[in-house]
Amino acid sequence: MLGHDRVYLAVLAPRLEVLAQRARDRATTGYGDWSISDFDAFLRRQTPRLGLWIDNSELGVEETVDAILAAPSVARVTPT
Repeated sequence: MLGHDRVYLAVLAPRLEVLAQRARDRATTGYGDWSISDFDAFLRRQTPRLGLWIDNSELGVEETVDAILAAPSVARVTPT
């Protein structure tokens, strides 16, 4: 469907308390009707473990990008 033979997926999954703090620090919300804890639970329990999952709780933006770029073979997924 994407029309490419190389697709990469990186899932940023910080710890719940870090996710909640980041949400409080933002001027906008992005979770719709979901609570942050419900979103986190769904992500961890219901989302297939495809691609590269990164706990970026302790990482800055550049460190997160470096972690993604360091593991392209893990991040690569096969399009269906």
